[in-house]
Amino acid sequence: MPTLITSAELTKKALITIKQNWLNLVLSLFFIITLILTILFVLISVYAILLYLNVINVNVVFTFRLAWNCLFYLIFLIVSVLAQILIINNLFKPDLNFKENYKAVISNFWNFLGLTITIDAVFFILNLPFYGAVLLLSLNYPVLAVLSLIFGLIINIIAASYLIFSAYILIDKKLPFWLCFKESYNLAKNSLGRIILKLAVICIIVLIITNFLTLLSLQYPLFGTLLAIAIFCAIVLFVFAFIYQLYLAYKK
Repeated sequence: MPTLITSAELTKKALITIKQNWLNLVLSLFFIITLILTILFVLISVYAILLYLNVINVNVVFTFRLAWNCLFYLIFLIVSVLAQILIINNLFKPDLNFKENYKAVISNFWNFLGLTITIDAVFFILNLPFYGAVLLLSLNYPVLAVLSLIFGLIINIIAASYLIFSAYILIDKKLPFWLCFKESYNLAKNSLGRIILKLAVICIIVLIITNFLTLLSLQYPLFGTLLAIAIFCAIVLFVFAFIYQLYLAYKK
């Protein structure tokens, strides 16, 4: 049964997928990283110019920071949508050239944006128990804080497991984003425990590697940071490919 596929088998298939599609995937990541660096350079330059012209003063600093943070969120929301469409589309259709991938981004952008905003809103609400835990801890209720933390963790894990296939369904079946949630729920509902275990394995591996990369970048600031970025990009591709193979297994 496809639903009984092991994490080791999924890992092997994910690595094969990356090997077969590595050029398009790397080019997509390079494009996204270049776009992010360009945007950061422009935003930092604009901020420096505004400081130089004394546009930002004490009277408007709060309003400016609020508007600036909203602009940051909007820009990187758009970039994250572009990145996800490019990577997932390359996994489904590795033979597409840049022009065809560009058309896929344009055709799926608004639908994927709706999906991303909805997921962000859902997890913002589901993260409220974490904020509650901080508040309870500050009020000297450590037991209630721990319970709130555990409750928040459980509902986030369950929600993530139910929604995990929605982005892949959107690219694969071209459904409206609200139907992708329902389709993802239907795929995951009978095997929720297995999906959570598989995701837990991946999260533990990513956590270990991320901690290693942090130590590496601290120990060797230049070389370690560059290597950490390269490995992090490889991890991102692996996670996308792993979930892609998981989706194919449960889709059957």
